[in-house]
Amino acid sequence: TMGYEDYYSKLSKLIEQNKKHITLIGKLTEGELRTYYDLIDFVIIPSRTDCFNTVQVEACLGGKLSICSDIPGTRELVRNTGYGVLVNSKDTDDFAKKINEIITREKELKKNKTKLYKYLSNENNAKLLYEILVS
Repeated sequence: TMGYEDYYSKLSKLIEQNKKHITLIGKLTEGELRTYYDLIDFVIIPSRTDCFNTVQVEACLGGKLSICSDIPGTRELVRNTGYGVLVNSKDTDDFAKKINEIITREKELKKNKTKLYKYLSNENNAKLLYEILVS
């Protein structure tokens, strides 16, 4: 995990208790990161504070759907493209439901890839920035 706090120290006891279910991969090089994204089925972004999640964008551009917190910023990619699902980050039952949903709806959700690329395009970002500047 990466973030604004030392999450590893906070979670180390839980990690140790559940080590048969957790693999710590450490820091990856750019090439290793691409390989890692190729190996995963989807990405889960449980953040309660991250306004714009780079991991979410990288994974989605690599063809992986995202399950992300329904918080300002992070939810915008899913809301505007339909490429993933939103989750209540304080509700573990909702996480379980959304993991099942993304597995069962994968083909349907991935049909939104064109919307994703258009939303993240330089042209779209320039247009949005222009609208902000002239308003």
